[in-house]
Amino acid sequence: MTIAYLTSYLLRYDGVINLWNQQLIEKSLPLLIPIKLCFFWIFGLYRGQWRYVSIGDLWQILKAVAVSSLIIVGLLLYVYRFEGYSRVLFLNDALLTLVMIGGVRLLMRLFKEYFSLQAERSNSIPILIVGAGDGGDLFLRELRHNANHDYLPVGFIDDDPAKKSQIIHGIKVLGSREDIPEIAKRYGVQRAFVSIMSASNSQVEGIFDICKKGGVKCDRVRPLLPIVKSKEKESVCSKKDKVVPFSPGMRKRK
Repeated sequence: MTIAYLTSYLLRYDGVINLWNQQLIEKSLPLLIPIKLCFFWIFGLYRGQWRYVSIGDLWQILKAVAVSSLIIVGLLLYVYRFEGYSRVLFLNDALLTLVMIGGVRLLMRLFKEYFSLQAERSNSIPILIVGAGDGGDLFLRELRHNANHDYLPVGFIDDDPAKKSQIIHGIKVLGSREDIPEIAKRYGVQRAFVSIMSASNSQVEGIFDICKKGGVKCDRVRPLLPIVKSKEKESVCSKKDKVVPFSPGMRKRK
């Protein structure tokens, strides 16, 4: 926060901070730092985990920066009548604070996802996610956030022609359920997970049958079920009522 404030002065005054501005900084910093810390705590910026930063977290950062900046300007106006201060200065400070705090958290998220992806590619089991809707999206997110498995998603399967070739979190929709045997052969897929939340039992049975023809083990996953680890070796394609939890902790890494 101090770096952002000093940098905003350097940007505003072409890299030169004269004696007058040094005095202004000395008067304003004791107000600026506690106020920002207070509002960052109020908006929960110190309670989240940086590696799980989301759009919601960035929105909270934006609100915290905006509110704290307005309070700081108001106090300087009340205490010092804003004499000698530039409005552009505090706009720059707000933008730099937003970039520094939000940028650091975003970089943490990117580093985590990068190293998770590299770990996935080593000695992993190629899988397909059947259903490129909300269920598939959630299942893929769980796989990315949980390292307690050895699955590598190679593609989505969805019967909606409009979704074919679309990219969801870096994973492509490869085709429809009828394409599963061909796709499995092409990518060496060993397992498929049916994540269609609204699928009927008959629809799931049809997908299981297609997977069986392609030599692919198949499970159905549903969200919000108790987490139960499954280490079963046999094919579950013949078990029409097989349901496993939504958590990917079904196969523990050795």
